[in-house]
Amino acid sequence: MAHQGPPPIGPPPIGSPPSFGASPSTCPECGGVRVPIRGIQHRPNCSKIARGTSANADPYDAHFRESAPLYVNVPKKFCYEWWANHFYQECTPQDKKKFYKTAYKDTGTIKPNFDSLSPSKDQVAWLELLEAMLKAGFVEYPDTYKGVDDTLIPSIKEYPHLKLGFRGELRQPSQVKLHNGCTPKAKVISLRRDMNMSASWHPFSIPDLRNKVYYRKGNGDNCLYTTVSIAYDFDTASKFPLLSDLRSDAPDAFGTATVEATGIESSVAKLRAALGDTITRQHFNPGWRATDAKPGYNPGNQPVNAPAPKAVKSVIRLLPLVRMNVYLFRVRGNVWNTQKYQTDQHNASFPERAMDTIPWGDFLARVRIDRIHYGDDSNDGHLGIVAGYDLLHSYGELCRLLGGGIAGQNAYVQMLEFLKKIRNQGKLNADGTGGIDFRTAGSKPVGELKILKVIRMEPRTDWGVVIT
Repeated sequence: MAHQGPPPIGPPPIGSPPSFGASPSTCPECGGVRVPIRGIQHRPNCSKIARGTSANADPYDAHFRESAPLYVNVPKKFCYEWWANHFYQECTPQDKKKFYKTAYKDTGTIKPNFDSLSPSKDQVAWLELLEAMLKAGFVEYPDTYKGVDDTLIPSIKEYPHLKLGFRGELRQPSQVKLHNGCTPKAKVISLRRDMNMSASWHPFSIPDLRNKVYYRKGNGDNCLYTTVSIAYDFDTASKFPLLSDLRSDAPDAFGTATVEATGIESSVAKLRAALGDTITRQHFNPGWRATDAKPGYNPGNQPVNAPAPKAVKSVIRLLPLVRMNVYLFRVRGNVWNTQKYQTDQHNASFPERAMDTIPWGDFLARVRIDRIHYGDDSNDGHLGIVAGYDLLHSYGELCRLLGGGIAGQNAYVQMLEFLKKIRNQGKLNADGTGGIDFRTAGSKPVGELKILKVIRMEPRTDWGVVIT
């Protein structure tokens, strides 16, 4: 069988196709061309490569890039190439190089377009590669980091007897109820089918692999498909879903907010920062000037008092807006202290936990928020405009979920006080002022940007109606 070479979307084949009457500068078997000094660069799997003058020069080394994805051209989301890139990016540089060669050199059955192929031998090879990358780039959370119920959840500040979980969502309460709360995507049959996780070439088509709670080594956080990530504080939950995820998964969720703001850096300010003190030194420090300065120049007396600061100029600006919910729920069942695991493995942590499910019956309330983002990244921070909150069950049911009896009633009162506090802090006043300046974990504010007032909000999604 003739050698097929690497797939077209990977590294370009070295040399030209075989031809009759190959010159001494080409390999008669594979068509590899002669490169000065290094000799003939044979195509992969050529039988002559071990005897060629370039036997020690692997042509794939020249194309491997640690930061590049495994497949450059991905036909569509959740296809084989997309999932290969997803697992590949979590691997170490050493493992990446190994899998790169496996995909493009050792396994001739790996093809760029799965939908056009059906032979089982191809899908077996794909499964072996994806499973190997899963095991190299992901690790199951050890039981030593596992707890039960709210034992790993700290109390809400100012409410020492109230331990709740928080999660940011675009979904309306009716949708959350329809989906029976939150379940890892790999365990939802419809999502597994839509995302090709049930395909025979996908590792999550195997129950023993998809039913684990994984940690991503590369990103240093929870797996997006086998865990349900939760926060234990309101601010952190308000940051999610991330803008980067919304751009790919829900681009229609982006609205706009017209605001009056200060701290927007001008081109003059950027030039002043780049030049530093060079401009002002010549006037206020004559001794700093060059010795051949014009003798007729008189810099004048150095001012005694610094000039009064100019008034901060505000401008009208259009910022991205996302309408979302922060849900409050009781924490029941298996919980993994992923924050501690991140600290132990990467010497860094994010205030989150992982769960394997949150049933609808454990949801307590939701807070309605319009997030006005300071930049194009969630880490830039945002202004949260709180429109209100809704209780998701009756008073009696909420008291029962919160512990029952007097303890449940007291917890209900504390939760209500907390919700009212959030609503009052984040409400939008009649003059356009208000909101909560959220600088959540990992925030890096954009300059000194500050929203003075909100002029108009134009969301693209709805919060939905709650019927208890």
